[in-house]
Amino acid sequence: ALTAVGGVTGAMLLTVTSHDAFLDLVPWLLLSATLLFAFAPHLLSLSEKHGLSLRSPVPAGSALLLVMIYGGYFNGGLGIVVLAALSLQGYHNLHGMNGLKNLLASVLGVLSLVTFADAGLIAWDAALPMAAANMGGAYIAARFVRQTKRTEPLRRGIVAVGLTMTVVFFIR
Repeated sequence: ALTAVGGVTGAMLLTVTSHDAFLDLVPWLLLSATLLFAFAPHLLSLSEKHGLSLRSPVPAGSALLLVMIYGGYFNGGLGIVVLAALSLQGYHNLHGMNGLKNLLASVLGVLSLVTFADAGLIAWDAALPMAAANMGGAYIAARFVRQTKRTEPLRRGIVAVGLTMTVVFFIR
């Protein structure tokens, strides 16, 4: 339910955001997502040290809602943000987190698609080949990740990709 509400809210926000404002926000959104993922284990540790639980329903639900608004609005780096939110909630198994992330992203993607299609904002001739390429890439990546036993190199790789994307968008 939080994924649905957040995804549609974010998508609706995007429909009223100017092109220039969106382009100005993109690198900052990517940087925030990457840093949140990179430091999530440390933030979780600090919060627990000071008696704050990010695992209880209200903080966990609030974090998920904000992440899904982000995803409906931008979606770039969404995987990193979802993984960061799950890390802050105490999830450690990167493979399990990845499966949950994929489920949430799928629900969010369908609802965002419906919102954008209803607003007449989808260039279908470009969107369909991009969707096919995305599914193919996701399939290949999932096969690779499932074969990986150690998750710390995956975590570092995710951060490296996020930082690279951030730099590219700041330069542009």
